[in-house]
Amino acid sequence: MPSDLYRLAKDAEADLVRFLRDIVAIPSLSGDEERVIHRIERQMKKLEFDEVRVDAMGNLIGRVGTGPRSVALDAHVDTVDAKDQHWDTEPYDPIVKDGFVFGRGTSDMKGGMTSSVYAAALLKKAGLLPEDLSLYVTATVLEEDCDGLCWQYIVNEDGLRPDVVVITEPTSLRIYRGQRGRMEIEIATTGVSCHGSAPARGVNAIYLMADIIEDVERLYQKLKPHE
Repeated sequence: MPSDLYRLAKDAEADLVRFLRDIVAIPSLSGDEERVIHRIERQMKKLEFDEVRVDAMGNLIGRVGTGPRSVALDAHVDTVDAKDQHWDTEPYDPIVKDGFVFGRGTSDMKGGMTSSVYAAALLKKAGLLPEDLSLYVTATVLEEDCDGLCWQYIVNEDGLRPDVVVITEPTSLRIYRGQRGRMEIEIATTGVSCHGSAPARGVNAIYLMADIIEDVERLYQKLKPHE
C-alpha cells in the first residue's frame, strides 16, 4: 500500500513541476540570483515553512521544525550561461517531455532545489519530521563563480552549522559521500628588468614560473584516487 507521504507527494506533483518550471524560466547567472531567490522564498512561505529569511549575501534559508539537531538540504540557484551551447529546446522556456523537465538549470541544480523545498514541506505536513530535528533548506548563490563562498558566509556570519548537509548536486541518483576538495594558490615570481641586448643582466620571471608549472603538472600524477 502506498504510504501517506507517497500519496502527499503524488498530490503535490503538478504544483512541484509548475514551481520547477517557474524557477528555471528565471535566468540566474552568478551574481544575478535575486529574482529566483524571491520566487523560492514565496514558495517556502506558501508551503508554511516555520522560518524563511534571506541573509545579507543573498542566500535563502528556510526551516521546518525546531529541534536541537539540524540537517540542511542545499542547492545553489545560479547557473552557467546558455550562450554558445547547442539546445534542442529554449533554455529559459522549460518543457516537460517523457517525464523530464528540460531547461537551463533543471539538473544543476534547480531540480534539487525544488525537491528539497517540497521534501521539507511534505515531511512537516505528514507529521513525519522528528521532534528533535530542525530541517533547513538553503538556496545558495555564487556557486558557479565562487564555489564554497556561500557556505563560508552561512557558517561564519549566519551562525548556521548543521550536523549534516545533503548537497543536491546531480549524481545520477547515486549517493556520494564527501568530495575531492579544492585548493587555490596564488604564486608570483619576480624578475629584474634589463635591456633586450643584455639578457644576462636581468632575471626572467617567466622562466622562474616555468619550473613551478612543471611541478604542478608532476603533482597531478601523484594525486591518486582513494576512498
